[in-house]
Amino acid sequence: MTKTTASSSPTSLVSEYPRGHVGHLTSSQQEALGQFKALLEAQGLWRRGPPVSLDDGNLLRFLRARQWIPDNAAEQFRSSLNWLTVADMDKLRSTLDVEDWKQSRASVPAWTGRRDKRGQPVYYVDAGAAKEKAWTENGQASAIRAFCAQRSKSGASASMLTSMLHLDMMNSIIAPMCTRTTDRLHPEVPVTMTTYIADIGGLSLRKFWAIKNHVFCLLTSISVIFPETASRIFIVCAPPYVGIMWSWVKSWLDPVTASKVVILKTQDVKPALESFIDLSSIPVRYGGTLDSDFSNGPVLDESLRNAVDWEPGFDTLPSGPLSVETDGDRLACYTCGREKGKPRRQKVFTMPGPVECSNVSTEEMGAISVQHVGEPDFVSGMSSELNEKQAIECLAVSAASVAA
Repeated sequence: MTKTTASSSPTSLVSEYPRGHVGHLTSSQQEALGQFKALLEAQGLWRRGPPVSLDDGNLLRFLRARQWIPDNAAEQFRSSLNWLTVADMDKLRSTLDVEDWKQSRASVPAWTGRRDKRGQPVYYVDAGAAKEKAWTENGQASAIRAFCAQRSKSGASASMLTSMLHLDMMNSIIAPMCTRTTDRLHPEVPVTMTTYIADIGGLSLRKFWAIKNHVFCLLTSISVIFPETASRIFIVCAPPYVGIMWSWVKSWLDPVTASKVVILKTQDVKPALESFIDLSSIPVRYGGTLDSDFSNGPVLDESLRNAVDWEPGFDTLPSGPLSVETDGDRLACYTCGREKGKPRRQKVFTMPGPVECSNVSTEEMGAISVQHVGEPDFVSGMSSELNEKQAIECLAVSAASVAA
């Protein structure tokens, strides 16, 4: 099988799963976690609770991204929290109409409703078939562009906010749902990561150039603002000129994330995906049995449908936006935003909260650290236009910390 792993030595940066995750820490990693918590607590960026403001599963993402150096992990945590505070996901969701949400889904990889063998959600995008305008700044939902305009000094673009909006939902709703399943490798490990499948078979160089700013925002959100949420990124049906695209994309990723990118030619897609994902959760076009383009939302597998307690009238996730709240010792998912101009709030499901309940809203997290945050350190001053030099500078701190 001809397969290209985008990093020459990925194993030097990424430990074999589930090493480095909850319940699978070495003594030195456990010590680093304790030091990391102490640093964050001293800076007013994290609280022990109860409930804790962020659980161990998510705190460990920052340590893995920074090669277990607590000071570097704290630096990235602060920058990530700065961005989330400025973006104010809770308020953004409340302004969105259902139609805005549907439009935003066309600008990002979509959750298939399925999981890989580790139980991690599988996200999919056909970049070649995606409408070009949807992957540009002006193609973002009007409500998101208006929200962005109100925060013009933050440096965030509408493309960045769209990416953050969907990653936030993955982190706060979808990953906890997947954690509740037991038919997966190491069911004792909380799910905090995602597998991506990106089809670039129909992506021309001209189109790539036209959407490169949006791609940059998406990858920056994944690798910098929500670090270590990417488990594997499969680039499938790669055309002969994929090297030109990769030379750009690689400069936008920190080394850890870049090491997880696997570039596959068409004939290699099925065997590669099948080693990570069951055939029933692989789209038909890649040799699996899942027959959907996911345009109408995720197609939940049976274990996911049984993982939560649905409210009457629901047996799958409705169209977003959605929010999650603590309800005693449980988590409750609600519809939010607006529909046809009217506010909506309907409970969709509940499920037991994690042992260390971390689903504090972005607004609450901001309240913890509002006196400590300033302008975002990463991607500061980013506009909707960028060049390669700017892209490299934007992630210079990220790459330097990992390489150190």
